[in-house]
Amino acid sequence: GDYASSACLHAPEMRDGLPTGPENDMWAAGLLFAELYFGYLPVLPVVGLNRDEDSTESGRAKIRKGIRERFEVERILGLDALPEDMQALLKGMLQKDPAKRCTPKEALSKAKSIAAGRGLQLDDSQ
Repeated sequence: GDYASSACLHAPEMRDGLPTGPENDMWAAGLLFAELYFGYLPVLPVVGLNRDEDSTESGRAKIRKGIRERFEVERILGLDALPEDMQALLKGMLQKDPAKRCTPKEALSKAKSIAAGRGLQLDDSQ
């Protein structure tokens, strides 16, 4: 299907021209979660780019190659500083293989569990 987003948020399978689906959204949500927590988009240091370069053709090519060859969620700087339950959620969202990536339902369930463990409640009635 059609999509519109920053190249740095594209899931690996999107970079290869494969079909889009909820798995792609989980990848993008995982990257945004990491960026909110760590203050940087974890893909960019791995491929040696800044956020302004992702829209250029050479930038997109670097991202595709870097994700394929070098990105592993375990290599995110500071990942070990996250609580284990949050690490597990992020790792589930950023699996390179879309078949191994957590589903939206699984991510929501994990997020609710994380929130509940901290005395919070997520409202998903919308």
